Amino acid sequence: TMESGVQLMSSQYPQSHGIRQMYPDRETVEASKKRIETLPTLLRKRGYDTAAIGDWCAGYYEVMPLGMEHLSVSSFDNFKIYMSQAVVMAHFVVPLYFDNALGYKIFPQLGAFAQFVTPEVVTARVEKRLATAATQQKPFFWHVFYSCNHLPYGNAEPYRSMFADPAYQGVNRNKVDFDIDSFIGGTDLESKWKALPPHEVRQIRALYDGCTRQFDDCVGKILDSLKANGLAENTIVVVTADHGDDHYEPGVTLGHGLTFNGGLQANHVPMIVHVPGADPQVIPETVRLIDVIPTLADLTGQEKSPTWQGKSFAGWIRKTETPAFRPFYGETGFPFIQFKVKGVERPFLPPMDECTGIDPDYNYQFVLKKEFLPRLIEAKQRCLRTRYWKLVCTPTSAGNRHFGLFQIATDPHGEIDIAAARPEVLAPLQAALERWMDGKHESSIEEIFPAGEPQ
Repeated sequence: TMESGVQLMSSQYPQSHGIRQMYPDRETVEASKKRIETLPTLLRKRGYDTAAIGDWCAGYYEVMPLGMEHLSVSSFDNFKIYMSQAVVMAHFVVPLYFDNALGYKIFPQLGAFAQFVTPEVVTARVEKRLATAATQQKPFFWHVFYSCNHLPYGNAEPYRSMFADPAYQGVNRNKVDFDIDSFIGGTDLESKWKALPPHEVRQIRALYDGCTRQFDDCVGKILDSLKANGLAENTIVVVTADHGDDHYEPGVTLGHGLTFNGGLQANHVPMIVHVPGADPQVIPETVRLIDVIPTLADLTGQEKSPTWQGKSFAGWIRKTETPAFRPFYGETGFPFIQFKVKGVERPFLPPMDECTGIDPDYNYQFVLKKEFLPRLIEAKQRCLRTRYWKLVCTPTSAGNRHFGLFQIATDPHGEIDIAAARPEVLAPLQAALERWMDGKHESSIEEIFPAGEPQ
């Protein structure tokens, strides 16, 4: 989430902005801040109110504010926060003060406790801020972040059982039965997750559907609040996500950011853009998260930063340009699990509890030990997806690179590697992906296939 969030606001790939995994140390964060220039930073200079409002997954803004002047997010995970929240949650009186003015005055840290910042609290904070914005008549740029449809999918009723089998009484009834000790301790979760019976898979999918419905309802309340405050016809709204999730589709189990095996459901996220006055349309061509900020800059009349790597699609929305498919380049995140790839022995990486530590000089943050960063980066899977093809690079323990090629139209779940059968497709895609990996150069589809992309 952190890597993707920085990518969104900076319009830079992780290999450029420098946050390559979710436990960066102080040196890495400070270096990244110097490399990027975010849209919120530029808009603040024009008098915009900039804010990040969210729950526990939005906590990375405390480490990387990304130009946001006001933060109303859960505290970023660190050891001190875990300990303080455990103590407070055990108290029989303190939780009663949550989400009221007196409580925040007496216990200001309550406003950021992950246990208390529910989707309803996030929505209420946005509604309150919108009422203020309508009174002040000041332009605003806000990132509203919901984690309700994030693992372990543990939401309240009615969403919890909305799509579930009422007869189900198993361990995943209220949320995914997620053993955090196994997750961070490097046990063989892949095999355990693969052994899950079909009725448990159906329940997990039902939990996710309920969570997504809750997100939809929260968005609806914000849209209603925009209308009620007279702001709807002068506000651009973007609905998107930092990642999707695998839900036991062919070739995968559960999670996100860990693999490019299988289909694209963990990486192909929604993108809904409402621009007042623009005609409704469906644009089937792919864009990337790095393209969002340049687009919003065009739509708000903001000069673009030369540090941005994305390309605006504002012309597509205005119908002044013809949409054209853009290639997706991606890399995996922190390797909590290294999923198996047929025919590949992957590099060994120790589990999280061995390769991270607590830095008391950096607000007791969990940080990756320096000696493991090069190994982690080298072990990442990378992916290049064009209109018709997906290429996945998996590093091997011998120091080589294995490339798997998949034809999207006939093999949407990436089950049949046809690299050996289609060398005329593999060669240009491999060259393009390695240019991006090793030289940070993004090749367009026209550069990859000058004569046209083969099918």
